[in-house]
Amino acid sequence: MVNWCLDFLEKEERQYFHTVRCVFSEGTPAYEGSKIMAKSHIQIAVRDVSAVIGYFKPNVDNLAE
Repeated sequence: MVNWCLDFLEKEERQYFHTVRCVFSEGTPAYEGSKIMAKSHIQIAVRDVSAVIGYFKPNVDNLAE
């Protein structure tokens, strides 16, 4: 769906996007009265690899479960 929309914008509006970022608010409030949800996260879609200038591989031994 993202690619379809961005392809449409490129053809009709002459706009091109290398990357797209979106916030997803999910879950229950992180604490009472919070607007931040416990499972909120950000996803990034890279459509053009020339936009990537580097990357890292997380150390999985240090990740919390």
